Amino acid sequence: MNWYIVQCKHSAEAHTAVTIRTVLRLEVYLPEIAQRVRGRMARSAFFPGYLFVRMDITHTAPSRVMSIPGVIRMLTFERWPEPVPDDVVALVRTRVEAWGAPSERVLQPGEGVQVVDGPFAGLNAIFLGNTRARDRVQILLEFMGQQRQVETDRAMVQPGAARRGRRTRGRKRWLRHI
Repeated sequence: MNWYIVQCKHSAEAHTAVTIRTVLRLEVYLPEIAQRVRGRMARSAFFPGYLFVRMDITHTAPSRVMSIPGVIRMLTFERWPEPVPDDVVALVRTRVEAWGAPSERVLQPGEGVQVVDGPFAGLNAIFLGNTRARDRVQILLEFMGQQRQVETDRAMVQPGAARRGRRTRGRKRWLRHI
C-alpha cells in the first residue's frame, strides 16, 4: 500500500478525511497545526486543500476516491496517481509534530518573561504585547542599566522570568537584606 495525495475543497479537508475513512475504510493523514486566530488557538491544515490517503491502487480504484464529496482530484503523473514515498510522509509527520510541539501559553502585558535564544539569552524582560507581524512580540529589556523596547520572535521568549525583588522602601530608603 502506498500514500497518495488527494486535492479537496479548501476548508473541507477534515470533513473529506472523515468521509474517506468511513466510506472507503482507508487510512487518511491530514497534517494539522495549531495557530492563534483572534487570540484563540485553532487547528488548520498544514497543506490547505490537500490530504494523504494510503491505499492499494489494485484493490481500490482511484475513481472511488474521486467520487467522495469534497474531493477535487488525485495528484497524477501522466494520468496515473503518483505514489508518495513512506519516508516523505514520515518526514511531514515529524515536521508537523515539531511545529506544534511547544504549547504556547497566552502572555499578558506586564508579565515577566525570559529570553531563551539569541544575543540576549538569559536576560529577564517584561512582555509588552504582540506585534502585527506574525509570531513576533515586543518586550521591555533591561540591559546595562537601561530599559529598551525590543521586538523579537515569540519563540525566543518563555514565560515565568524571575522577578527582581524590591530594593527600596520608597523615598530612597534601601532594604538591607538584599
